[in-house]
Order: sequence, then C-alpha cells, then structure tokens
Amino acid sequence: MISGRLLFKNDFIFKKYVIFCILLLTIYHQHGISQSFKASVVAGTNMAQIDGDFLYGFKKTGLTAGGRISYPVTKNMFLNLELLYSERGSSVSYFEKNDSNKYSLRYLEIPLIFSIHDWFHEEKKYYIVRAEAGFSYGALFQLKVPPVVDENQFKKNDFSYILGLGFQFTKNIGLSLRYTRSINDMLDYNLPEPDGRNLRFRGYFITGRLEYSF
Repeated sequence: MISGRLLFKNDFIFKKYVIFCILLLTIYHQHGISQSFKASVVAGTNMAQIDGDFLYGFKKTGLTAGGRISYPVTKNMFLNLELLYSERGSSVSYFEKNDSNKYSLRYLEIPLIFSIHDWFHEEKKYYIVRAEAGFSYGALFQLKVPPVVDENQFKKNDFSYILGLGFQFTKNIGLSLRYTRSINDMLDYNLPEPDGRNLRFRGYFITGRLEYSF
C-alpha cells in the first residue's frame, strides 16, 4: 500500500534505542568516560537501490543521521558502535513523485564497525584517513510500497555488511563514504518472475555523510 504504514512493534524498538542513545551520550558527558571513548554525530544522504524490483540505478535518495561511540582497540584501530536513522528503498528516477513507482523504507540501524586509521597529523594530533568494515542490524519501522506489492511480506529485520572510507578535514570535522548491502532478503517469500523463476528482493545503498567528533 502507499499509505506509509507504521510498524508499531519496531517503532517501539526505535523509540527505545533513541532513549538509550540519549542516556549513553548523557553518561558520556557527565562521567568523563571521554578519556577512553569518543562520541560523534553524523548526517548525510543515502542513494539506494533494491535488487529484484526492476527499478535500476541508485535513484532513491534519503536521509541518514545519528550518533557514534568509538573505542580505541590500539593506537590507530577503533571499534565503533552507531545508532542511525536511515531512509532506503528504490525509485524509477531521482525526482519521482508517483508513489506507485518507488519503494520508501525507513530503518533504525545499529552498525558495529571496525576501523583502521592512518596518515597521522603530527601538529594537530589526529589521523586523516581511515578504512572501515563491519556489520549492521536494521529494524524496519515504516514503509511505502507500490500497490501491487504486499507490504505485510516485508521482513522487519535486516542484516547488512558495510565497507567504507573516511577523511578528516580537521580533528573534529570529517567526511565518509560507505557501501552497505543486505545479507538477507527483504521479503518473507520469493516473488516469481514471468518465466517462473524466483525473484529476490535485496537492498543496497551508497552513503555520503558529514561527521562531527567531540
């Protein structure tokens, strides 16, 4: 349906993790754990696509925003836990207004990322570039789909892998580019193609985002 149904069970999960993120950031500032952990806020754009929907190209743009907590495993290696709001899906064109030609999916994402940093700035004391990889859990909490598609068949949980690169302009401000691809299918069943073969839905997207580290 095109109504944009809200998935209340996962919406509860969304609200719970938002509260958790706020509490974590409050503890971060009030109890001085910043000596070990580093907090960041991030915001950017997803350019998304779905394998199997016959809508080709990264033409569904959407917002991504959230926070990140980083823990230094070694001097230049970090373990990062993020909480993100993420808009995904697919579209026939970048500026498509007809909802019957696009899929709009909203997720709460919790990525766990391992990053390696290099090119140390001796004067300012920060690493300029990084490479990262990891996995992410996504909870679907709202969707709009074409009327010919049964929205009840969309899985509420998504598991993805992530590859990315980052660049720091200053000690606090950076830019990152990521590729995320779902490991599991988006639907609880496989849609048949006209020739009788099974068709799978699997999402993937490219993300560009700005990052501010405290």
